[in-house]
Amino acid sequence: MRRMIEDKTWKSYQVGQLNYRQRCLWIGLISTADDQGRGHAHPGILRGAIFPYDDLTNDELQADIDALASLGLIIVYQGDNAQPLYQIANWWRYQRPTWAWPSDLPAPEGWTDREKYRRGNEVIQSQWEHDGGLESLRDGPTVTPERGHDDLSVSQAPSGRYRDRGRDRESGSDEDEDVNAFALYQQAGGVLNPLMAEQLGDLVDEYEAHRQGLPPPANGADLSGDEWVQAAIRQAAASSDGRGISVNFIKAILDRWRREGFQAPMKGKKNKGRRDPDDPKDRQKYKAWVGGL
Repeated sequence: MRRMIEDKTWKSYQVGQLNYRQRCLWIGLISTADDQGRGHAHPGILRGAIFPYDDLTNDELQADIDALASLGLIIVYQGDNAQPLYQIANWWRYQRPTWAWPSDLPAPEGWTDREKYRRGNEVIQSQWEHDGGLESLRDGPTVTPERGHDDLSVSQAPSGRYRDRGRDRESGSDEDEDVNAFALYQQAGGVLNPLMAEQLGDLVDEYEAHRQGLPPPANGADLSGDEWVQAAIRQAAASSDGRGISVNFIKAILDRWRREGFQAPMKGKKNKGRRDPDDPKDRQKYKAWVGGL
């Protein structure tokens, strides 16, 4: 089966967060995955399949695998006999083959395969008319991110647990400087599945373009699109009263800032009725009442 790699891959904010070797690994995973978009995630196997001429250690390649998983590009999980496997998260969004053979590897929990193949003169189909892919991408996020976990697998847990990009961050550590919108979203209690990660990346791209069009004196013109999204995440977390945040909430904040300016104060119901008691508008409206005071 031929693999589709769209030109917008190179402009993707998620892919842009990867270094050169990790981008090569990403393309290698796509090109070597089976017809259902999965394969073995052991670094030794991937080194032989994708980097046969490179001198890489298992630890180096494992760090690259973790980077792809933390950005929601792949799901890392356990197969039979605790073997580490990967599933390309948006496989059926970009791959539209005429035929697709069943996988020899088990699917991650909540995943639907799409199969169409010949057995003799018979055409076998399974879920071919459906979208396929991860259930949480179709029915809404159901996966809770797990941070600070170094284990390679995610056995006995929903598929697609995404490890924090800066694993085991501690207050004041050097890794705090590496925080980005994806990591901050998770830290604020957001659920980072592949769909949410892609939507966050789209927001970063959108507001990077927006801020570049602002004149230099404008508030926020000197900040990156990622910093705009991070600021909106902090605003959403502060306004959520512990109820959690969503990408839609963050987008609404950013849309308001686009109209009113970066970090413009909210003009919502909470501010109504809070004018100075001696406000001239109140005096005019209630002239009879204040006349005798």
